[in-house]
Amino acid sequence: MRTCYLHIGMPKTGTMSIQASLGRATSLGDKFKYIVLDKQVNCSAALLEIFAGEVTQREQELRTGWTPEQGLANRNRLLAQLHSSFDDQHEVFILSGERLHNLTVPQLQELRKALSRHVDQVKVLAYVRGAASWIESAFQQRLKTGSPANFNNLRNVLPKYQAKFLRFDRAFDRENVVLWPFNPAEFPGKDVVLDFCHRLAIPFDASRVIIDNEGVSVDGLALLYLYRRLAKQGKLSPQDKLDVRLLTRQLRDIEGDKMRLAPSVLKPYLELTAADMAWMEERLGSSISALPPERPGALRTEADLLQLTPRALIWLQRTLGDALPDSPTHEQVVVAMDIWLAGLRSKAARAGAAGGQPAAKTARANRLAAARATPKA
Repeated sequence: MRTCYLHIGMPKTGTMSIQASLGRATSLGDKFKYIVLDKQVNCSAALLEIFAGEVTQREQELRTGWTPEQGLANRNRLLAQLHSSFDDQHEVFILSGERLHNLTVPQLQELRKALSRHVDQVKVLAYVRGAASWIESAFQQRLKTGSPANFNNLRNVLPKYQAKFLRFDRAFDRENVVLWPFNPAEFPGKDVVLDFCHRLAIPFDASRVIIDNEGVSVDGLALLYLYRRLAKQGKLSPQDKLDVRLLTRQLRDIEGDKMRLAPSVLKPYLELTAADMAWMEERLGSSISALPPERPGALRTEADLLQLTPRALIWLQRTLGDALPDSPTHEQVVVAMDIWLAGLRSKAARAGAAGGQPAAKTARANRLAAARATPKA
């Protein structure tokens, strides 16, 4: 029976590592094929454009001046690429996109219809992360990407299980939506890629696993949070968000423990989302509402996060040199980081001007430029 597995995340469950490991593998055997769209192993952007007409802000900037006809032509190009990905040589196809919960039920039904042209069944697959660890991880992700992130108000990082998953039950039928608890401690080798492959019987060597994430220690996050708290208040511009990502790449070099939130911080937010957790626990057949135990170094207040450790200051002093005085105030740290960031920005711009853009991005920019030059139909 020909099958398409539609992997939808959920976000913060090792999705990028699954996509990178399977999408970049030279072979998954004779039976399995991983679908890549527009040279991207994460097919969210292509599928959102095909079925919702939604493009990312970065894509919108590249497409300045596009006519509606050119936008439609690009959607049709991507749809044709999706259909052509299904061949006669394989029996099982894997298509992955963790932002597909942004599609409406009718749009997901259109996706199901498109996939069903080529296979006998479509199964939706997702890992479900516990609410407490989701809040911790989602807060860090918002910090690293420039999204609003306030330690004193974590309402915007609640998991919202029902809003994410109920639409898939309705569009694909509940029996076709398979949910697994995200419990890395119980995975083969404690690795989500190996667990995913084990569940689907995909032949995959552990040595081929690609870890694809931007982990930042609590010391790195403290510096990032301080910088955003004092220098990047309010709504961030697109350039501000690029700056935050640029800083994040540098701060990954600071070694140390992961950021953990104390149970006293998490408890009121879990109470806020109790009904949503109960819905998911019934749906999943597994508990996701447990509070973590007390852990050394867990953050209890914003002041804990803003308290820079000697390790963080030593790393920053070595990186910035004379730009940072001894025993600096928070304001002095932020001023020094701002100067540092200006240098990083200039360096990145020079690399781009000298042809330092990655080949895939260069090819993509060339294709988009060619599409802009296409005459109206």
